[in-house]
Amino acid sequence: MQPISRQISQGQVIYSQGEPSTEMFVVRSGAVDLFVERDGQRLLLEHVETGGCFGEVGAISGKPRNATAIAQRQGELYVLDREVLTKLLHLDELLPRIIFHAIIDRQE
Repeated sequence: MQPISRQISQGQVIYSQGEPSTEMFVVRSGAVDLFVERDGQRLLLEHVETGGCFGEVGAISGKPRNATAIAQRQGELYVLDREVLTKLLHLDELLPRIIFHAIIDRQE
């Protein structure tokens, strides 16, 4: 089970709020900002750097994306689709804790 990598360019939209969720991402290099659109304004939720992850809630739940992800710097992402993510969650007891803590930290 090899991770799929995707190159990203500065300013590239990785996904948009409201789109179907099928993957989560780990930033291998570069940086990504997560925004929500509210009342016609773009609000920054999080700035994700190398080693950080995003999109995990949608990948697990299957619900539409709750934010827009835009590359702030050129880089590379590891892409985990729902099938791979599910297998990893069953193989590695540490991964669910990492994802859980990422979600909790984002809420604070």
